[in-house]
Amino acid sequence: MRASIKFLLVLAGFLCLLGCEGTSPQAAAPRPAAPAADKSPADLALGKQLFVERCSRCHGETGEKPFGGGPAFNERAVPGDEITRAVNGRFRDKTDDERRAVIRYLLSITKPAPASSRHPD
Repeated sequence: MRASIKFLLVLAGFLCLLGCEGTSPQAAAPRPAAPAADKSPADLALGKQLFVERCSRCHGETGEKPFGGGPAFNERAVPGDEITRAVNGRFRDKTDDERRAVIRYLLSITKPAPASSRHPD
């Protein structure tokens, strides 16, 4: 009898994992595609506007404020994948286009990261 209870518990856990797939907060936030090579002024302006609304208090309007004891954001070489992860988390309530605009803006104000870690344009 105990073996069948263990089996049912394992089966229930497995089915829960299958049923819950895709409902985590990380999976729920859509991932924007890599930013396009053309950075239109309107797109950069939207990205800056959204960044200023949500992030300037700690990072400054152009990333000029030191944060967390390290150098200012605009003095760092931040890999594109790190920027994308941060934007997807902080701006998960925004559209793909809005998140892409923020990513493009951040890539425009940070130092270039090594080629292997930059977001493909």
